[in-house]
Amino acid sequence: MGCDKAGIFWEGEVLGERQMGVLSLCCERVAAAAPVRPEWLSGDREWVKDSVCGRGPAAGVLGALDWLRTGKASHVMVLAVDMPLASVGLVSMILAERLEGRGVVPRCDEGFEPLCACYPVGALDYLSAWMAAGEHKMQTLVARLVEEGWLAEMTLSPSEKLDFFNMNTPEDLACLQG
Repeated sequence: MGCDKAGIFWEGEVLGERQMGVLSLCCERVAAAAPVRPEWLSGDREWVKDSVCGRGPAAGVLGALDWLRTGKASHVMVLAVDMPLASVGLVSMILAERLEGRGVVPRCDEGFEPLCACYPVGALDYLSAWMAAGEHKMQTLVARLVEEGWLAEMTLSPSEKLDFFNMNTPEDLACLQG
């Protein structure tokens, strides 16, 4: 995109704030995970520093899990800024499927949707160990969490797949705006 996707305006608001608004309607605490505090993040919003153990999106997931480990929360809901069509209904549906000690990851024909998923805080040590061993690909990490029973798969219907539209290029943004 040539810029921080979280700071892109779409339908009158910054994508990062839009996603935090969606999460705020479903979750008790909400924070932006990033390597440094984002410029678009308003002063009253929480920020979580990405984990130094990971890279890319995995560092954000690990940072968020570590952030909640010391609190009362049992799960963290992750929602990427580049999924602007993700809805409150979708997030609520994912959260409704979680169980104590087990999160939920949506799956479609192309693979897992690890950046719109609910992770159990208890999986932090497993993720940390895999990342310390050099694994940072979210598809691989999530597959391992499913194998170990930390995550359950949620199969998506064709209409639900639209919520996972991923905006990665200026052409994707133009498609959204059109």
